[in-house]
Amino acid sequence: MSDLISKEELLNLADYEVACELPEQHRLTEYAAGQVSLKEGVKEADAQEVARKYGDFLLFCDEVDEISDLLTAPKRPFAANHVLVSPHVGGILSPLGIVDRPITMTVKHVWAAMQPGPWEGGDFHHHGIPVATLKRLPWLLEHPALVANSKDDATKLILALPATDNRGMPLISPIKIDAQGRLDVDEFIANLVCTVFGPVDFYDYFGLALKPSNIVFIDSEMEAELCELTGRAVFSNLADLSRDTELAHPQILGEPDFVVEGHDTTWLVERVREHFSVVVQPEEDREV
Repeated sequence: MSDLISKEELLNLADYEVACELPEQHRLTEYAAGQVSLKEGVKEADAQEVARKYGDFLLFCDEVDEISDLLTAPKRPFAANHVLVSPHVGGILSPLGIVDRPITMTVKHVWAAMQPGPWEGGDFHHHGIPVATLKRLPWLLEHPALVANSKDDATKLILALPATDNRGMPLISPIKIDAQGRLDVDEFIANLVCTVFGPVDFYDYFGLALKPSNIVFIDSEMEAELCELTGRAVFSNLADLSRDTELAHPQILGEPDFVVEGHDTTWLVERVREHFSVVVQPEEDREV
């Protein structure tokens, strides 16, 4: 073991990568002879930073597991409560100017995302997203293939994510910026994931619902991964737009509609940690 990255941090990396079935090209760890180690060429300082983030992402995995055990739709007020997807805004959203606030999602929408979609005989409002893919949501929000301004709601950004539902349709996630978050009786400013879904026809969606003038950013690497996943040129109508550069300013960069005193929400992470005391395997039995 290195003096730089701790055993706990290394296990955070490996546990999240496995839990969300992170594609191999994005993993920092590997298993060999029953032991976890960093892949060759991965810098320990970089891995340590990611490991701290993945420790928070694992809390969302615990939330997903708990909600997935519900056999019927969650009832109010529980359904309207929020779960913490990630305590921070990261990835491309930060340099685009989105304020660093917690990212949340309602219990109701987390549950609906995992239920069989209408193509499987499920409800129209259910989205057929594999559990492991939903657990990848914190990572996906940091690595969208595309970011766009909503044409209908100036408070929202539309993200196209490099992942698919269980019929192979690319995922869309509208995010309401500077929204009202809620954890039990406490309220705070959050960036709210309104839902995650695969449109009835993703390709018509980008032809009809979003115009080139709405597009804020296209990530060429994530676009290529999405094309490989689907076997199609997913943004074919946007071929003339530049990649990997800001194309338009996010339209929602003003003061939030909902204001509370103070913005330190580190208590959110501690509250969620207190709720979950899951030990996957005793520390002494896990090899690194």
